[in-house]
Amino acid sequence: MPSARYANTPITQISNTYHHIGGRAVYSFIGIILLVGIVKKNGMMMVDFAIVEQRENRTSPATAIYQACLVRFRPIMMTTMAALMGTLPIAIGFGAGSESRRPLGIAVVGGAIVK
Repeated sequence: MPSARYANTPITQISNTYHHIGGRAVYSFIGIILLVGIVKKNGMMMVDFAIVEQRENRTSPATAIYQACLVRFRPIMMTTMAALMGTLPIAIGFGAGSESRRPLGIAVVGGAIVK
């Protein structure tokens, strides 16, 4: 989904500006790559489920993708919440070296909330 990419761009820019990042922008891009991978995986799983539904039950493509959305919603939300909760401590980050990891956490948490 392209919306996740566009939603993360302002968050990454805010992160870069707020923390006066020189060479640490790589961490933000790693977070964006993580989010793109999650969105891509979710989309592939829904399309795969829709294709199977369409072949087995002879449903229309619109009905098949609707059924896929209904069935896959819970696992998609679980994956998103796991990514969000897993990177929330990094975004809040205290301690030694937290200033270098914080952009990654802010990019992932912000993108997961927008996604």
